[in-house]
Amino acid sequence: MIYINKYILKAALWCLLFWVIILLLMGCSHSDRTEKPDTKELFSLWTNDTDVLSLQGMTFWDSYPFNIYQLGGVCECLIDFDGDQMSGTYAINCAASACNALSTTGSYSKTRLELTMMPASGPAIIYQ
Repeated sequence: MIYINKYILKAALWCLLFWVIILLLMGCSHSDRTEKPDTKELFSLWTNDTDVLSLQGMTFWDSYPFNIYQLGGVCECLIDFDGDQMSGTYAINCAASACNALSTTGSYSKTRLELTMMPASGPAIIYQ
């Protein structure tokens, strides 16, 4: 017959109980799996306090439909980007005569989580 010292058995049971409690607490802990990414691709969804800028599905050196909404309607334009993920230029071309004044060129720069659009005329617009 195997004889186990009651003090060793008691210590082993306490140790086992300790690890069971630790594992239960780890399983019940809140883990925020919706953390913001460390970096964003240029062609992503960008927002600021007043605007939403969707560049999703775009690539460099191609023109894409780009609608500009203003009081009284929508201007259907085209936008294209030349450069790389971090910086470059863009052009917005609006063909309709009522929207032609919205055509512009500019540059952009991107940090890990911030996109700055700098039109040729007017203030810079920052998106997150």
